[in-house]
Amino acid sequence: MASTNVHAASDFRVAIANETTFGTANTTQAQFYELHITDNTQVDWGGLIRESVKRSNGKRVKDNKDVFVQTAGGTYTVSVSGVLTDNTADLLLYGAIQDLVSEGAGTPFTKIFELDASTTQPAFGAADPSEGKFYTMLLSNPASGENIQLKSMVISSLQITGSPDGGGRLSYTATFFTGFPPTYGATATASSWVAPSTDYYIFQQAATKTVGGNAMVVNSFTFGVENGATRVGFDASGHPETYALGLGEGYAVTGEVSVKYDANSKDFVDAFIANPTAGAAEDTIIMEFGSSGADGHLKFDVNALYTGNSLDFGNEAGVFVSLPFEGVDDGTNEAIEVTISNAIDRSW
Repeated sequence: MASTNVHAASDFRVAIANETTFGTANTTQAQFYELHITDNTQVDWGGLIRESVKRSNGKRVKDNKDVFVQTAGGTYTVSVSGVLTDNTADLLLYGAIQDLVSEGAGTPFTKIFELDASTTQPAFGAADPSEGKFYTMLLSNPASGENIQLKSMVISSLQITGSPDGGGRLSYTATFFTGFPPTYGATATASSWVAPSTDYYIFQQAATKTVGGNAMVVNSFTFGVENGATRVGFDASGHPETYALGLGEGYAVTGEVSVKYDANSKDFVDAFIANPTAGAAEDTIIMEFGSSGADGHLKFDVNALYTGNSLDFGNEAGVFVSLPFEGVDDGTNEAIEVTISNAIDRSW
């Protein structure tokens, strides 16, 4: 007889916890923070080692020995989307930006992250894990014995979006990356995890919305960071010896802000077409929630070069202008600086 069990999508849950040693999973359930997810999550097996090559063995049909599969030595990603909460936003930001400037010593604990000219390669690996931030992820599965553990995960890309949609709560999409193989049958006790906070960042309640120092009426915004995370080397078990970030094209800060077209925004096209090497092409974009130094504070500060300029004539609130951008360092201003304050002492 077929099984009568029926699982709901909402039965699948995700949590992350700090690790202290590269390659060693955190198994203390009470240290895991559950992520508020709105799209279901699963492992992307695209990095699994799988070779299927017909060998010369006197046969014209491929047989099972022509296929080789191995989990060690591969790379694995998990994409997670949901609502940004006060007690997990700093974990996501650190995992992607990987450059912590400071953490306050008293409550509320203020953390500042930035990407600038001094940003380099954080340290990973068992010998020196102090600078790189990596997590153990647990994927809780309602089917018996199917929980998945992934260790030493960094966030290769993070996008945070704000708009009136969905009630106005800021949302996130994060891609977690690891060079260690997933472990099936792991312990995942969701009842012991720290639950997602109900303290949200509400788009309609932003305290500061400025572009180029001028107050704006903002229709929506997106801030994104990509660090190009990749594995480096293989130990005797086929596991990575470390990770590398920011190679090739380097760390990428991108985004877009949609603002009302008016006297404060009509000249942004001039900045878009200006030559940055001659100066006067950059604008500072700031979106801030809450009060500086108070619990629940979140501030994005980007030194932006526009990559486009287009008018939106179809907005029911009037004409708006879309300003896609990339964040750049100019020797004085960081490509991006993010400040967050919450009641959690991470001891970073």
